[in-house]
Parts: sequence; C-alpha cells; structure tokens
Amino acid sequence: MDFAENVFPILLNVYFTTLSNWSIFLFFYDADEFYRGFSFLACGMTISLIIFTIFPTTFCHRPEVLTGNAFEQFWLRFIYGADKPTNVFPSIHVFNSIGCAIALIKSKKFKDNKPMHIFAIISAVLITLSTMFIKQHSVMDAVAASIIAYILYQLIYKREHPRLRQFVYSKFPNKG
Repeated sequence: MDFAENVFPILLNVYFTTLSNWSIFLFFYDADEFYRGFSFLACGMTISLIIFTIFPTTFCHRPEVLTGNAFEQFWLRFIYGADKPTNVFPSIHVFNSIGCAIALIKSKKFKDNKPMHIFAIISAVLITLSTMFIKQHSVMDAVAASIIAYILYQLIYKREHPRLRQFVYSKFPNKG
C-alpha cells in the first residue's frame, strides 16, 4: 500500500493538468468537440452538485500518519488540504477524467490517433485509481460517476443538437 500512497498523489495532479490542457487545445483546434465536451462536463458537475445538496456525503479514511519521502508527503498534504473529504458521491474527479478522455477520443484532430486514445483511457483509469488509493474517493463514488458519464454520453454524444450548435456559432462565429 505504500507504493499507492506514495505514487498516486502525483498521478492525481495529472488530473488538473489534463483538464486544463484538453480544454485549451480543443477550444483552439476543434470547436465542436470543445462545446460538446464542455456541455458534458457542465451537465455532469451540475448533476453532482444537486446530489451533494440533497445527499451530502463524506469519506474520510485518510491515514493519520503520512508515509513516504518529503516530496510525496508534500503532495498528499496539498491534496488533502485543497480537497476536503466532503461531497464525494459521485466523484467529480472521476467524471471529469472520463469526460476529458471522451472529448480527446472524439476529437477530429485525434480521430485515427490510437496512441492518443490509449493515453486518454489510461489517464482516466489512473486518475480514477489515484482517487481511491489516496483515499479521496471510494469505489462507489467512482461507479456513480461512471454511470452519470455513461448516461450523459448517450445524451450528448449519441444525438445531434442542431439548435445548440446554431446558438453556439451565433455567439462565437469565428469557431464555426
């Protein structure tokens, strides 16, 4: 368990980089996917916030004594200090990781890029595992986030939304 407690805090920080990098990249290079991905994330986070409001949850199984070297302990303290163990079901970290992976895989810029698809999937899996190994979330939190992601994938990615597309491009014509 020491390996997980020492390595996964660093991997969880990949989450923040992944989320910002995919959104910046897609904003400039694939507007359709940017807006679809943004809609996916916004809807999922809104659903999560509604659940948090109705059913506030906590998950505090964090170790009292941190192990590892100073660098590893620094990252754990940083994560634990920045992200309190409240409102954890469903996991927004897991949901957003899945959303980033879907957006990158669906992007026309990476349509036939198998290495990018593999990178996106592995990143989402590692971020999901990291939230559990550092005791930020439970398996139930991750499963709930995955279910929400599946439902929103069916609604946002499997259907055409011509009126939304027309609205977006009327507001941002240079992205069309």
